[in-house]
Amino acid sequence: MTKICIVCSKFFPIVGGGETHIFQVAKGLSERDFKVTVVTNESSKAFPKDLPFDIKRIKGFNDEKINLNISAPQLYQALIDIDPQIIHIHNYEPYLIFNLFANSFKDKKVFLTIHNTPLFPKRVFGTFKNFEAEFAAARNAINIGSQKCIVVASEYYKNSIEKIAAISQNIEIIPYGVDFKLFDADLKSPLRKKFKLLKNDVLILCPSRIVVRKGIKEAVVSLSHLPKNYKLFLPASFEPKDVDYFKEIKILIIALKLQERVILADKQYTAFEMPYVYQASDIVIMPSYYEGLGFAVLEAMAMKKPVIGTNVVGLNESIKNDEDGLLIPANNIQELANAVLRLTFDHKLRDMLIENAFNKVRFEFNLNTQIDKLIHVYGF
Repeated sequence: MTKICIVCSKFFPIVGGGETHIFQVAKGLSERDFKVTVVTNESSKAFPKDLPFDIKRIKGFNDEKINLNISAPQLYQALIDIDPQIIHIHNYEPYLIFNLFANSFKDKKVFLTIHNTPLFPKRVFGTFKNFEAEFAAARNAINIGSQKCIVVASEYYKNSIEKIAAISQNIEIIPYGVDFKLFDADLKSPLRKKFKLLKNDVLILCPSRIVVRKGIKEAVVSLSHLPKNYKLFLPASFEPKDVDYFKEIKILIIALKLQERVILADKQYTAFEMPYVYQASDIVIMPSYYEGLGFAVLEAMAMKKPVIGTNVVGLNESIKNDEDGLLIPANNIQELANAVLRLTFDHKLRDMLIENAFNKVRFEFNLNTQIDKLIHVYGF
């Protein structure tokens, strides 16, 4: 049985595009009779039982607080113990560490996937405060790396890596895939009852992390431009990492007198629970400043929910305006509110967007198809 080691510093139960993708890939490969081990950070969060793959936790491997003295020797030893034929590393930080001892694993097939969403000339992977230092570190990691192939989810990621690397790279685009066994559009959700929503209430879902680039403030302010039966749910608002930004959002909610209309999470929603979150909603919005692809948009489409996104890199790859969703200018509160109203009252448009989006995701972003493509890239 072929052994695959997936190395990532962030993993389930964190909800995010990259984190969800890695979890689904580990599960999907295991179901294809590969022996998969995920090496990831030490987490206080409990993993579900009976997973089809193994998990090896190492200390000092958190993106925000990487401790090289601890994480590097533990990662090295983990790879020695697992002895995989394939090592698939996700994101720059783990790859920078792996490159310290990559020569010891010359007999392995090494693959790299980047989920870090860059914004030139401000950030590459968001760990260093200095852009030039991040750019130089990323370029060095790629150019001296032993990767057989770099696998990315979108044209934007591919173009970004080509800008960073000084040497031509073998890059394959395999978009994120949606697990249709999990994201079942026919399931029933208890959340509307939990939130005490009335029949005519319109629930807007913004399934994004609470960070500035996700445009959460714009989502909140746009709600004040809508009738009072419109509510906004922020499922990632439980214990967000950007505490200062979250404080600003809560102040904004009070200033706009939206306390009864903005629903904040009272728990952390896992990837397994997100289908119920989508199903409870009427409209899904992503008012981001930029994205790598916008995995949440694909999940919403699979759940047959109409989507609104900003016309920015990443999102304009996952949404085709007036075909399978609506695209609006970034940082435009009134346009966001107008788009929500348009989807509420134009039932013909709404139904057409939902049908087109669902069919697109089913055929172009299906997890089983993406696993097939990844196995082919691995050489099987």
